[in-house]
Formats: sequence, C-alpha cells, structure tokens
Amino acid sequence: MEDSARATGISSDKTYFYCKNKTGADAKGFYSDKGFTVLLGNKVIENCSSKTFKECQYSELLDKLIKNKVIVDWAFKKEHTFSSPTSAADVVTQGYVSVNEYWIDANGKNNIKKQAMLRHVVS
Repeated sequence: MEDSARATGISSDKTYFYCKNKTGADAKGFYSDKGFTVLLGNKVIENCSSKTFKECQYSELLDKLIKNKVIVDWAFKKEHTFSSPTSAADVVTQGYVSVNEYWIDANGKNNIKKQAMLRHVVS
C-alpha cells in the first residue's frame, strides 16, 4: 500500500460499483487512474425512450462506442474508461441520471461521491 493510502487508512484495492435497473442496464465499474472504467460484458439498455438523453452529449458518446465496436449487441466488448461515473451511468442507462442513484457498492450503498473524494486525497 502506498504511504499516502496508509496515512488515510484507504486500501489501494479497487472498489467496484454496480449500475442496474429494471429496463436492462447491468454494469460494474471502478475508479481508475484515468476516470471511471466499465468492465467487459456489461449490459447497456437497448431501447431509449428518453428524449432528454437523445439530445445530450452522452447519446453521441454511445453512438461513438457502438461505431468503434466497444459496445456490440448492447454489451461492452472491452473495458472502457469514461471521464466520470456520471457519463458511464448515462450511457449504460441511456438516460440523464444522478450518479448517486445508479452506482452502488457491493453493500448497496451509494457512496460513489465519497469514493471520488477519497481518490483525490490519496493521489
């Protein structure tokens, strides 16, 4: 464990967060050095009915990921690092969502913002 992590009591192990909803989103991700990484095999909602999403920047990002074959048949074919957990959740759910509602840890807690703050303390 790095000295800065030891000083704050934070493990350098990854904390995984989960994004699921009734309409088909099923994803797992973690903070990385470059942003928020969503893992291979994660599911994206297939049909978007949200006009708000279709008009936002993340809709264009989803289109780009599909075009570049990062997402094929509504699943991630390789890991992808997003600039933030918000952009990851918006793509996975095809919605304009609150990150606190969608990324929860293994204990069912939505402490992703706390994890983000701790990452900045450690780095």
